[in-house]
Amino acid sequence: MTSFYSMGILLCLFTLASSSSYAIQQPDSDTLSIGLDRFMPEEKFTLIAKHLSTQLNVPVKYENFNSLIELTKNQSKYDLIYTNAFGYAYAQVTDLPFAAFLIRADKNGDPLTYKSCLITNSASGITTVEQVKENSDSLDVSFTYASSTSGHIVPRIYLSQLIGETLESGFQGVAFESSHEEIIKKVGEGKTDLGACSCYWAQKKAQEDSALKGQIKILWESTPIPHVVWATGNTINEAMKLPLQQAFS
Repeated sequence: MTSFYSMGILLCLFTLASSSSYAIQQPDSDTLSIGLDRFMPEEKFTLIAKHLSTQLNVPVKYENFNSLIELTKNQSKYDLIYTNAFGYAYAQVTDLPFAAFLIRADKNGDPLTYKSCLITNSASGITTVEQVKENSDSLDVSFTYASSTSGHIVPRIYLSQLIGETLESGFQGVAFESSHEEIIKKVGEGKTDLGACSCYWAQKKAQEDSALKGQIKILWESTPIPHVVWATGNTINEAMKLPLQQAFS
């Protein structure tokens, strides 16, 4: 689990930068098969697929896998997958044969990332994570939906490491809400001691609502988490990797 918490840092070491002055090398493979998670609908991938096919001079097949369970069953079907941080972490934990290859970057080549944070009500009296550690058995913590990377997975790992035991045994109560906004609202109303959510949403809601800004405070922020991971499967032709990286640059 520790390795997943560190993933935000580790994956940021991967780069999309590859000199565009290099000629695109022709891979030996005759087809590139790509699996897309639900955050990249097939219809939105059409132009990318055409670009890759042109640059690599091979047919590109692509489709959505509807769930991570489906990906597990069809793990040998894809040379390359497009998934979020949770999907990549799932692949690592379940030993699927996918290795991080590239992460999405902005036009300057900087990785696109986000952060998880823990927030509390300004009137709670909690000012440090050490207080959370010392008083966890009398505190309630709330997360967003279970599959949320920033609203559950990353903060759960951090808190488990902080208190040295499972949250269900170490905290007074553990609850889930349906969204980041619900967590922020719940903390702002003082209905939970600690809330986990995306830092983006906490900051956005505080900027939009001056009253809320005075009601919540951020206790902890995670290391950067990549938005999207491109991972290669064990079926990809090794000769394809460099041209593929160049095609994305």
